[in-house]
Amino acid sequence: MAAAPGTTAPVSAEVNLDKAVDVTLALLARPILWLLQFFHRFAHNWGIAIVLLTIFIKLLTFYPTQKSLLSGKKMQKLAPKMAAIRKKYENDRQRQSVETMNLYKAHGVSPLGGCLPSLIQMPIWIALYSTLTYAVELYRAPFFAHIHDLTAKDPYFITPLVMGGVMFAQMKMSPSGADPQQQAMMTIMMPVMFTAFSLFLPSGLALYMLTSYLIGIIQQLYVNHLDRKSPA
Repeated sequence: MAAAPGTTAPVSAEVNLDKAVDVTLALLARPILWLLQFFHRFAHNWGIAIVLLTIFIKLLTFYPTQKSLLSGKKMQKLAPKMAAIRKKYENDRQRQSVETMNLYKAHGVSPLGGCLPSLIQMPIWIALYSTLTYAVELYRAPFFAHIHDLTAKDPYFITPLVMGGVMFAQMKMSPSGADPQQQAMMTIMMPVMFTAFSLFLPSGLALYMLTSYLIGIIQQLYVNHLDRKSPA
């Protein structure tokens, strides 16, 4: 109720604090914060809560990631046939593309399958960055001896550097695609780029990515095991 002119009575107004801050990907950021709060009730540490959140999300995305990794293995086995197609139709790019797609279709391989895990993770990274930026619960939350604030960058850059090394190891384990030279270049460029970005991002996000890549290595080892057991 508005006060009369000349008085100092308070004005009653609805305040929507949830709309006062523009949270990027709020549709994902709010469930992520709720999950972090849920895991924190058991772990009593926000860093461990982030690790548990990572494990939970990796379990949710296990099936599409598994399909993507298996598709990558199939593409690796098709590399000699793809090289033969490129050589046979080196002067006919259109025929080369048609024959390559026919080869993919015959063996049930998706050329975009290898991008699927990154496409799934990208919006989660952005939403988690928003959560770490705006959630007061995580402000000045410590983890390990050298991280005193999960919402700030790692002061000694340990987490992003370890994350870059783990990411490099995972990419080295991944099956090579149609162009081994391009694959080798990406194996170096991607970890370097992500490490450079992570140096200035919240350490909580670097912790999420580090845990995610460690789990990715375990899953890749499992796929390699299945591939060795499967008939030629």
